[in-house]
Amino acid sequence: MNTVIEYYYRDAANYKVWNEAVITGVLTQEQVEKVLSCLDDGVYFIPSLVGLPEEQYDGWEMDAYRPFFELEREWIHNEEQDATVEITPEQLVSDFERYRGRWRQALYG
Repeated sequence: MNTVIEYYYRDAANYKVWNEAVITGVLTQEQVEKVLSCLDDGVYFIPSLVGLPEEQYDGWEMDAYRPFFELEREWIHNEEQDATVEITPEQLVSDFERYRGRWRQALYG
């Protein structure tokens, strides 16, 4: 079993692009709670900062661009799928905790 994490990009014009990453191993409920507690405003994060791939809307205009992706609890689940990223649950939680309360600072300095 591995953990599937689904998340999406939404620009200011409300164009959405779904993303998915499958990490190696199973995130426990405690680890899921830790990840969710690190999200900006309870929903936003930047996948590339935690080792997850990012796909954004191709037709975006600069004034519609937003750096954040959205993640919800129900989009994290365990399945028999091959991993698409070589990240363990422990690494993922550690990376999310590194940016708790500092997502915007990581972007803008």
